[in-house]
Amino acid sequence: MTESQENHLQDPQENHLQDPPENHSQDPPENHLQDPPENHLEDPPENHVQGPPENHLQDSPEKRPRFTVQPALLIAAAIAVLLVLALLFLVLSGSLAGPRATARTLADVNLREGPGIGYRTVGALPQGTKVKVVGRNEDGSWLLVETKDGGQVWMTGIADYVEIDRPALDRLPVVKSSGFAYDASNPAVGRVLNEIPLVVYHAGHFTCASHAGLNSLLPEVAEGNVIGPHAGDFAYADKEGNVLFRYTGGTFVLIRDNPIARFEGDLESLPLDKALQMFANGEVVWTGEPGRWPGRGVPGCDPAAKPE
Repeated sequence: MTESQENHLQDPQENHLQDPPENHSQDPPENHLQDPPENHLEDPPENHVQGPPENHLQDSPEKRPRFTVQPALLIAAAIAVLLVLALLFLVLSGSLAGPRATARTLADVNLREGPGIGYRTVGALPQGTKVKVVGRNEDGSWLLVETKDGGQVWMTGIADYVEIDRPALDRLPVVKSSGFAYDASNPAVGRVLNEIPLVVYHAGHFTCASHAGLNSLLPEVAEGNVIGPHAGDFAYADKEGNVLFRYTGGTFVLIRDNPIARFEGDLESLPLDKALQMFANGEVVWTGEPGRWPGRGVPGCDPAAKPE
């Protein structure tokens, strides 16, 4: 075979068998198998798996304080409600109603509807009882006190019967009450209520009832006692005889000193307001004077009287 034939037979085979397989078998598989898997398997998982969970797990803790504020607000609201209820309770119970004081009874005392013996008796307190005082009359001789059921009544404020801190008493408000059917400013009425020493009439002797008027009765005075002036008499003007007071039901009525005598209208007794009206207009007159001795002869009942 010639040399040209040899070249012809070998070159075409070498070029045809070697080149196409290399280009076709190597390049397309590398581009097809390597690139898409890398883009599909690596990129999407990173964006989908890592992104949202990171944003979701990280953002949530940052938002949690918004939820913790709500319980705090609820607690604050509950505390505010409790404070309002406590304040309301204090107001309703009288704790914020104003100045108060505490008094202790030194003897058995009556409770009355108003500041004076002319008011009806509505109860009594035994010796040693402590009460809340919420008011007083102008001179502090009567105290407005609270009862256990929340009511308000009056009791005497005289130092012989009641122990109370005087500065605290002075801070209490002055409470006005309904007036009587008599003029308490009348001098004759004032003497009967606050000045005249009084004694209790017993069979054959006397004991002291008050050092200064009906408003200052001593604890020894009892139901049914008959009371008159230490000196002189309560003369029934233009009538025969005198008049006396009888202690009954925590107050006083006026009676004749003669058990069979009667008042106009055949009345055995007159209420206190009517009796004081009679003192005010001169129908009944006190014939004594302070300091007279021996009077009814009870030492110490009239502080101004000196035994001879």
